[in-house]
Amino acid sequence: MVGAGRWQLPLIRAIKSRGLRCVATDRDPEAPGAHLADAFHPLGMEDGEGLLEVARLEQVRAAVSDQTDRAVPVVARLNAALGAPGLGLDVAERFTDKLTMRRSLAASSVSMPVWVPVTRSEDAVTAARRLGGRVVIKPRDNQASVGVSLVNGEQEEVRTAFLRARSATRCDSVLVEEYVDGLEVTSDGVAVGGQVSVLAVSEKRHYPSRSCVARSLAWPPRLASRSRSGIESATVAAVQSMGLRDGLFHAEFRVRDGTPHLIEIAARGGGSGIASTIVPHVSGVDPVAVLVELALGGQPSLVRSREQAAVLGFFDVPTGRVTRVLGVEAARAEGLADVLELTVAPGDVLGAPDTDRDRVGRFIILDSDRDAADRRALELLQRVRVEVEHVA
Repeated sequence: MVGAGRWQLPLIRAIKSRGLRCVATDRDPEAPGAHLADAFHPLGMEDGEGLLEVARLEQVRAAVSDQTDRAVPVVARLNAALGAPGLGLDVAERFTDKLTMRRSLAASSVSMPVWVPVTRSEDAVTAARRLGGRVVIKPRDNQASVGVSLVNGEQEEVRTAFLRARSATRCDSVLVEEYVDGLEVTSDGVAVGGQVSVLAVSEKRHYPSRSCVARSLAWPPRLASRSRSGIESATVAAVQSMGLRDGLFHAEFRVRDGTPHLIEIAARGGGSGIASTIVPHVSGVDPVAVLVELALGGQPSLVRSREQAAVLGFFDVPTGRVTRVLGVEAARAEGLADVLELTVAPGDVLGAPDTDRDRVGRFIILDSDRDAADRRALELLQRVRVEVEHVA
């Protein structure tokens, strides 16, 4: 198990539930999974030789991880060295280098924003002007909105966004992409033996103060069946064109004039509990269990047996020094959410979220009906409040 943070806990539990021995690694010796796994080694993902040595020492059958892009090429290299089932190094690169992803799909049927790789801030300014001014500037190999900016084309704004993206990548260039105005949606599922199954589609909303950071996702989306079908078809085409035969995927699209444009796609499950909690409820298929079976060389059957509703929300708290946090325990006691976390306390000083990692809490609501899930989410947001005082 490469990575033993909070988002890897469901996968560790799934491994152990099969009666298998789980060996976990993480840079942090106090990572949550360190205490859950059967064995633990404090190694970071960048220590490829050390990880392979541990794998051989522990006689592991396969390497796995989930909900983090950084682990995807690491796991691919380990499995290739161990002779275990895996993505393959070329496929892992396509799913973790956004420029390689764009190039690999350029001849496919998948619609994408117009994109330009740049190595200098002057080139970013030129590209932004050519693409109409409003563009997204992003690093090629990061996640969680780290280093991503939406800008309106003003030269200094573009230069600043370029430097922000450049500092967040290990690559020699960053991407300037046309901004696609329209509803953002996500698409999650599993590929088994080259057969791609889309299990869950959501609609996504963002913070008003930071248009690249998600504030909420809701399943199923309120879309016409034709639009939903188009998103699923585009997802299948992207996954197959990029060569993912066995594994999880999480894709993000923006829908403009009825056409889904692929923004990003990852060879992992959706984070923040999407793969481990929401997709099993929404679809009746547990992607984490499927991932374990694939790692063992199995061919699990995928049948989407239902479509239920869910909301994943992130709190939009005011900026300033926290004075009081209200309503959390009452909301839990009344069962307004199936998962409720709010990680702030009096005395904390809060700013607007700059990346996904800056969000201070989340909730998951699982229901049989989208209207009912939305009502519970609205009531929860009315009940739970964070009061702050201005900080000079």
